[in-house]
Amino acid sequence: MIAKIKNGQSTTGLIHYLFDTRKKGHTDPHLVTAWDSFAPDPGRANDTDATRRRLVADLDLHVKQADRLGRAPEKHVWHCSVRAAETDRILSDEEWADIARRVVAATGIAPDGDTDGCRWVAVRHAPDHIHIAATKVRADLRTAR
Repeated sequence: MIAKIKNGQSTTGLIHYLFDTRKKGHTDPHLVTAWDSFAPDPGRANDTDATRRRLVADLDLHVKQADRLGRAPEKHVWHCSVRAAETDRILSDEEWADIARRVVAATGIAPDGDTDGCRWVAVRHAPDHIHIAATKVRADLRTAR
């Protein structure tokens, strides 16, 4: 596994990129897992644009709350792409989901058993990798470490 992490300030921009089927190699973009089993999946929706906006609003909820208190970090978006090595077999969505949950737990984005962890999604738009998109504000409005 090879991981690459970036920080940014636009949840909308990242989610748009992850679900953009016009990008080379972006085939069948869809959620493999998320902070909540009810997270809307633009890749499986009839109205992709509306569902993408709902997903962004859900991800940014705690960021907006913290911002009203003057406590939201400027770069509130955490983006981690995780790629299998070229010699690895193609993993299933369930295997990628397990990897994503382990990554967000290990990094402190959403530790196991922490009900106040950050909101996040894992998107697969190619067979050999996933992207984890998270906001770095926890439900208790503290910034994730």
